[in-house]
Amino acid sequence: MSAIYINDSYLALLIYELTITLADEIQYAWKSSARVYKIIFALNRFVMVSLACGNVLGLFNFTTFPVSENHHHPVSFQASSIMTYVVWPVFSALRVYAIWDRYWPPAMLALVLGGVPAVTNLVRIYEQILEYLVSMDQRRLEQS
Repeated sequence: MSAIYINDSYLALLIYELTITLADEIQYAWKSSARVYKIIFALNRFVMVSLACGNVLGLFNFTTFPVSENHHHPVSFQASSIMTYVVWPVFSALRVYAIWDRYWPPAMLALVLGGVPAVTNLVRIYEQILEYLVSMDQRRLEQS
C-alpha cells in the first residue's frame, strides 16, 4: 500500500517540477539553436515522464522476462530504467560542460562516472538472463 503512495507522490513531484520549470525550459532548451541539446533534453523528459506514469498506471506489467522460476522483471521497466542510466549521464555531462565554460575534462569525468550504473545494470541483467536460460536447459534435459 505504501508503494502506491510513493509512486503517486513521485508523479506529483515530477508534474510539479515540470510545471515550475516550463518557462525556463522553453527559453533555454527549446529556443536553442543546438539540435543535439534539444534531442537529449527531450529524451530526458520522455524517460522521466514515461517511468513515472508507467509506474503509477501499472504499464510495466505486460511483458516480462523471467529471472528465476518464480520471479519476472517487466521488460519495459528494465528498458526504461536502462534508458535513464544512459540519458542522465549524457545530460549531466552537458550541464558540467556548460557550467565549466566548455571545458571538456570535467564533463568527460561526469559522463564516465555517470555511466557506471548503466554498465553494471546491463551486466546484472545479462547474468540473470543467462542463469535463467541455463536452468531452463537443465530442466529440459532432466525431463527428457
